[in-house]
Amino acid sequence: LEQNGFVVLSVDMPQLADMPEFRTLMASFSEFAQGDASLLDASRLAVIGERTAADFALRGCSLDLRCDALVLISPQDGAGAIATLGQYGTRPVLVAASHDEIASFALAENIAATAQGNALLQPFNSEGSGAAIVQNRPDFADFIASWLDVNLR
Repeated sequence: LEQNGFVVLSVDMPQLADMPEFRTLMASFSEFAQGDASLLDASRLAVIGERTAADFALRGCSLDLRCDALVLISPQDGAGAIATLGQYGTRPVLVAASHDEIASFALAENIAATAQGNALLQPFNSEGSGAAIVQNRPDFADFIASWLDVNLR
């Protein structure tokens, strides 16, 4: 993503992180991007999450409008994801999962079909789960960057 001109902030969220922590993180990044010396565009923020972090990202972005686009890799929480998807509104979402992760792939299909805005499902055959997909398919990072470039204009 950095090679494609994106600024990347990688955050390892604790398992029991809550929405106030997500909002604090988004506020901090937004304030940093708006700083006097910043060359960043605070109006173009995307969140990428994998596995349970994908669920957390969807819940957080559903409540925080600073999130302009969302990438979910191998989402896990079917009931929670679909319940909060309506709050996410029409902002773009990219969902990816491998066919061999049966529950996660079914959820990814459901999210893409249920989303109110521009939604794209990126299926994989047997590329693993979560971050392993990006490791096993390095071209997927370029795909994400291209998708973000189009959807964050």
